[in-house]
Amino acid sequence: MLLTSPYCSFSQLQREIPAIPIRDSFDLKGTVTALTEHRFTFPGGIPTFIYKKEVSFDSLGMVDSMIVTTGPEEVRSTIIYRYNNDQKIEQIVSFSKKGMEDSAVFEYNTRKQLRKIAWYSGKHQLKKAAKFRYSGNRLLYIRNENGNNTLAGMIRFRYKSPNEYKRMVFDDHLKLSFSQVYVEETDTENYRNVFCYHYVSADSFASMETTRYDENGKLTELVRTGPDRKVVDYVTNIYDEAGLLEEQTVFAGAKVQATYTHEVDDAGNWLKRKKIVNGEVEEIVTRRLTYSSDEPS
Repeated sequence: MLLTSPYCSFSQLQREIPAIPIRDSFDLKGTVTALTEHRFTFPGGIPTFIYKKEVSFDSLGMVDSMIVTTGPEEVRSTIIYRYNNDQKIEQIVSFSKKGMEDSAVFEYNTRKQLRKIAWYSGKHQLKKAAKFRYSGNRLLYIRNENGNNTLAGMIRFRYKSPNEYKRMVFDDHLKLSFSQVYVEETDTENYRNVFCYHYVSADSFASMETTRYDENGKLTELVRTGPDRKVVDYVTNIYDEAGLLEEQTVFAGAKVQATYTHEVDDAGNWLKRKKIVNGEVEEIVTRRLTYSSDEPS
């Protein structure tokens, strides 16, 4: 698995909402308006289709739609993204070949902060909701509700400093389930380090995850330790001068080292990425890009 993003993110609000892909998240340069991506793996040397992803972007680089076809049965699903006049996500709608599967509706307060997310079934029945409350620019808590508006759980945030906060997760009886403490630091190389401490009770340390990012925001290292502070698994990434992943080392019981090669167009976007492990091709991802101008395609 290609790991270039953290398990723990310092932005608490981004952790709590569905991921909204933007053009930058695909590591694209220039005015790309559409992307088609195919991924194949090679178990036993046999090419195996994993997915086809078709993505379109609007003029601001926001995703308009994403069509994903997966597996040997080529199961197809479509996700439509709709935005308000402030370019904030307003609705996400998912479709399958049977029709609309579900949707999420986003509401904002007068400060343009996310106030509520409501998830609906394909029959427009409310399945669950999350309500967000703030103090100024700080998120204080999230109330999770079932479809009948009863409490399903609560997440509270407590801030010690601009670079440290605590996230506490409660069940539907407001009993603490677990908590996480996030601390962010910048080192002498101007790399950003995020420490995530996980507690299963008020004073019972369970694990820690440390993520490190370079000056371009790319993940260079992830280390996870257990309650005894010994390393359980880790990931290290090395990038080339263009910022493309060149080498990745993953340890999770066993050490696996992968190298990546890329074919790029004149705009600097990669069109083909090959993953090689122990001298064998393990994965190939190809891309076809559409540009809004006379840039390379």
